[in-house]
Amino acid sequence: MSFYLVFIVAGVIVGLLTRGSLRRLADLPLRHLWLLALGILMRFPMMFSESFSRATTGWVGASLQIGGLLAILTFTLLNRHLRGIFLVSLGNLLTLIAVVANGGYMPGSAEMYLALLKVHGMTAQVEAFEAGLMNYHTTALTSETRLWFLTDIIPIPRITFTPFVVGIGDVLIGSGMFFVVLWGMHPHEASTDSTQH
Repeated sequence: MSFYLVFIVAGVIVGLLTRGSLRRLADLPLRHLWLLALGILMRFPMMFSESFSRATTGWVGASLQIGGLLAILTFTLLNRHLRGIFLVSLGNLLTLIAVVANGGYMPGSAEMYLALLKVHGMTAQVEAFEAGLMNYHTTALTSETRLWFLTDIIPIPRITFTPFVVGIGDVLIGSGMFFVVLWGMHPHEASTDSTQH
């Protein structure tokens, strides 16, 4: 979640530098916000809580992941009038495809994440990870992973309190959030599907 927050904050900063208005952003015509709230409620607790993540393995966790992604994707499609939201929809769709193809969980490269922790000198996290006390992904990236190019294989340096290993879907979602915020801070114009591509 903090990965996406970086894009949102960047959008606000660039928006202010280009004479955008936070008031315009607050007036964005968002529809069916309950779907976004539902998606976050279903999906992100597994990322924030180690105990919750470990307790919801199997079909329960997979259902939460897939259901959360579907709710967020539906929200973005219902708000396709917003400039930049197409990238968010595409990112969610690619993430959903990867998750479904791998049994309801997003595989990630544990080796790459461990290497990032070591590069940044995060000794305590390295020790916890190697001891099995920190669970970065429920499903590890292996030679049997389906659609591996859509999974979490992209290393992101420590731009917040921790480094990340993300997928192309995450990058698209973050980029879309940046543009939704940036363009949302400027005068709204009616947009069509063709202007979003």
